[in-house]
Amino acid sequence: EEYFVTPPMKISPTTGKLTYAFAKTDKEFTALLEHPDEDVQVLVAARIGTKSTLAETRALRFVHTSQRGVLPVYLAHWGAKTTGRLSGGNKMNWQNIPVRGAARELRNCIVAPKGCKVVVGDSSNIELRCTMVMAGQTDAVEKIRYYDALGDEATSDMYCDFASKLCGREVANSEEDYQDRLLGKVSMLSLQYGSAYATFMQMARMMAKLDIPTAEAKRIVAMYRRTFSKVPELWHYCSDVILPAIHNGNTLVSVDKLGWFTTTKDGFSLPGMPGVVYKNLRKSREGEWIYDMGPREVKIYGAKCVENLMQHAARQIVMWQTALVHRTYPVALSVHDEMVCVVPEDEAE
Repeated sequence: EEYFVTPPMKISPTTGKLTYAFAKTDKEFTALLEHPDEDVQVLVAARIGTKSTLAETRALRFVHTSQRGVLPVYLAHWGAKTTGRLSGGNKMNWQNIPVRGAARELRNCIVAPKGCKVVVGDSSNIELRCTMVMAGQTDAVEKIRYYDALGDEATSDMYCDFASKLCGREVANSEEDYQDRLLGKVSMLSLQYGSAYATFMQMARMMAKLDIPTAEAKRIVAMYRRTFSKVPELWHYCSDVILPAIHNGNTLVSVDKLGWFTTTKDGFSLPGMPGVVYKNLRKSREGEWIYDMGPREVKIYGAKCVENLMQHAARQIVMWQTALVHRTYPVALSVHDEMVCVVPEDEAE
């Protein structure tokens, strides 16, 4: 909990009461071995007494797989129970190949056959874009369009834009301003889903090794909520209108400002498509919204609802993009906001 991880719970077969799921056989607990914060991985590894790190066991699986032939990619199409995002299988979890630390070298183990290249297409800051569009933050959307139109000539982006407000000077996308832009990036990506200052401090440490003092963290949170005021409005709207509508069975209530997603009897979705599911949504004794995810109860609130909305929307967009690309170049791997193709060398560019 000190690392802002909610401990997984289960019903004790002995007492019939809720208890911590901290055993080697508790999949939700062992899944924390892949948590982005390495300190969390270490805590879990210490608890279950693993003899090797996740990176070591995964590297060994890579070796064994390479001895059998071409790399198979196992993905569960609707893996995440709530949002429907893809999830990994075969004990490889392709949705979570590390991008930081020593384990990032695993990415370099994935190579193309002779005469081919691995090409990666990334939907740049897609959740940020979804949030600003669906919250109705039109000034931010116009800035995104402006920077996109500049293309390679752009020396700034949305992260630089917010970093400039934080620093009181112009911040560019350059080596000299790398640290300040990174602060802007971490701020925008973590604060759009309602993080308070304490959580934001932890996210900054986890995502970018940034140690932010308490007073500064409070200032950044307040500035984000003033600058992008439509985003907190969407949190409150989901809390005050959307969750009660789902609970009361009121369907076809617009979730976002554009009316793309509407409520269903147990969540919300694009019309006629599967979507976000809050099974048996209800109020707890403490007055908080909760729903059932398998055998356990999960807390849900306005900002978390917005996070689910954006992750599901991003999932649908990326899958649509992937289907279009797949018509020309078979997609070999999909990782949340990016797709990976293996193409002939002379067509790689």
